[in-house]
Amino acid sequence: MLPKLDPNAKNTGLTALVSRWNARHPMLAMVLVSWLAVIINFHPIVFCGRSLVSPIISLTVYSWPPLFPGMKPGPEVSNHGSDTSAMMIYGVPAGFMESRSLWQHGELPLWNRYSHAGSTFIGQAISMLGDPLQLIVLLGHGSAVAWDAKFLTAKFLVRVSRW
Repeated sequence: MLPKLDPNAKNTGLTALVSRWNARHPMLAMVLVSWLAVIINFHPIVFCGRSLVSPIISLTVYSWPPLFPGMKPGPEVSNHGSDTSAMMIYGVPAGFMESRSLWQHGELPLWNRYSHAGSTFIGQAISMLGDPLQLIVLLGHGSAVAWDAKFLTAKFLVRVSRW
């Protein structure tokens, strides 16, 4: 059985201090808790120098490289039905093409001249041109750090929007 707390007693502990601060600043408390949750969720990227889209296999989130002849297999990872290679095969190169089109050629990236005989970046092609967070990738010239910052920001915005 828990002891009853006296409502008239002055609580001066850390939890009481944090509780009073949260009551005075509820929005800031939500933002701080959301950032803490995202940093914990993305701890390999934030603290261990890993990346979600690094072209160098040893810097990706997982610490084992793909199999080459004579290598021993690493642990199996379930991708939960998602197409994990789509980001590396299309998303990251499209980010480079968009960035180069804007910054080197000074034109809107509406056309992928390297695909087939040329295909559009609008319509059915997934270029993320309408995504405001894609500006992080465009300003970062398609680098792995820019992609990681985009994913971290997106995760943070999703966490904050749930409150």
